[in-house]
Amino acid sequence: MNIYEFLGILIGDGYMRYRPDQRVYQIEITGNVVEDYNYFIKISKFIHNLTGRKPSIRVKTEYNGQSLRLNINNKKFIRQLIDLGIPLRNKTFTIAIPDEFLGWKYSKHIIRGIFETDGCIYFSKSKKSKYPTYPRIEIKTSSGALLSQITGLLKEKGFNLYIKIK
Repeated sequence: MNIYEFLGILIGDGYMRYRPDQRVYQIEITGNVVEDYNYFIKISKFIHNLTGRKPSIRVKTEYNGQSLRLNINNKKFIRQLIDLGIPLRNKTFTIAIPDEFLGWKYSKHIIRGIFETDGCIYFSKSKKSKYPTYPRIEIKTSSGALLSQITGLLKEKGFNLYIKIK
């Protein structure tokens, strides 16, 4: 893992709270209780190596089930992420990869982080087999800007894409 993959994780399932007047400096990443625990351990180790502080990982019970939450409170780290272009506001419909990281050198890692949080791989039927044997990769996003960036970057690298907008 590197900082660019971590930026992708924040873009996908992360949230930052930065309220200096209330002394609130928090990063939270949400995930699936069953599927994401080992990945959260990896993220926690990365953050600990980067900041010297160990994030907490806990299960949160909500009205519609449980989720996994990784939290860290670190003013300096959050300031660095803000300076890199990660927004504080509700980002669901507006998030984008910061312009300075749109080169393939950085964006391939960011896309990996986005895939780890908002992506999946599945197999569909091909014309040659009655069983699902054709691998497909899917990333879901509500941000038109992010969709445009990812499709542009992947098309430049020769990926065949199918875009479905609901």
